[in-house]
Amino acid sequence: MSSNASRRVARAAASGRNSKARREIPVGFYSTIALLVIVGSLVVGYSRYEKQHPPAPTGPQPRIGQSWTVALGFDYCGTYLPNLTAQATGANHGLAALANGLVSVAPKTAAVAGTNATLANFLAGYKGLTVGPSSFHYPVPSAKTYSTAAGCGGKKSQLGIYVWPSLLAKTPTRVASAAKLHFSNSEIISVAILAKGQLPKEPASAVGLGGSTTTTAPSTSASVVTPSTTAAPVSTTKTSTTKSGSASKTSSTTATTAG
Repeated sequence: MSSNASRRVARAAASGRNSKARREIPVGFYSTIALLVIVGSLVVGYSRYEKQHPPAPTGPQPRIGQSWTVALGFDYCGTYLPNLTAQATGANHGLAALANGLVSVAPKTAAVAGTNATLANFLAGYKGLTVGPSSFHYPVPSAKTYSTAAGCGGKKSQLGIYVWPSLLAKTPTRVASAAKLHFSNSEIISVAILAKGQLPKEPASAVGLGGSTTTTAPSTSASVVTPSTTAAPVSTTKTSTTKSGSASKTSSTTATTAG
């Protein structure tokens, strides 16, 4: 084989290899790029979700910054005493009586947050309000101590602290002491001196937990006006005949009568 022929064969072989190389796709490279894009998108998406949906903080509630409401009433022998007067904003670091028989539970310090959000700590922050084993001192409408010593209706009485966990509860649960009563949102509390064996009714302030309002529709008086009817005039014709000798004369008189 001549040298020219050898060179042509070599060039043809090299050309074939170059064409094959150009036709091959770098699958590994593109796969790596695609994988990086997918993983990056997932990481960004998860980070955004975590930012928008932070995990709920753990630990006992209510936490500082939370705001709850409970109903509280004081019952003496089956009659509830007037509601406590409202305290100044922020009284007792967030445990404060409202004017409608409700108590705002909105801790501002750790001293009354979590497990420290108790009836005892609320009582400690309200001047003139104390609850003991057999009596309670109530400052409204005037300071007075109510005791079990006098009994109720001729029967021996006892003091109890009762809790309804919600408006749906039918029967209250008795709690051992004010320190053992840990506030829960929308619960109902009654401090009551009653005849032994008797349970209290819910205080009237409990309705304030439902947030319901009664709307009375304004009364509408419809005035009916009867149009006056005027009767059409009635015409009456009266005919009279006068005879004079042989001649007769007839005259007509028309009278108009208004209805």
